[in-house]
Amino acid sequence: KINLLKLAHFAVLVSRQYPEKEAAVSYLEGVIEKLRATKESRINEPISYIETQIALFKLEQGDQKECKKILEDVKSSLDSMTDIDPSVYANFFWVSSQYHKFR
Repeated sequence: KINLLKLAHFAVLVSRQYPEKEAAVSYLEGVIEKLRATKESRINEPISYIETQIALFKLEQGDQKECKKILEDVKSSLDSMTDIDPSVYANFFWVSSQYHKFR
């Protein structure tokens, strides 16, 4: 049985291979749907990781409002969790820094 956070890491790596950001976003949204369908208890962490990548793609497309909205949602989700993998925080803060640099 695969660790769902590892699955999220693989999904993000795959999404970066898509030439069009829209295709990458829709692929990642499909992965999130599959994660929710598993009914596992610890899906918030991998979903937050993937949503952060979606926020980055939105930023790269010039959609700052959507990027900010996603980052705010992820932040409140992370604030409600405990024992979060450092890679999730690292990705979140890196994308947040890109957002602030972009502004």
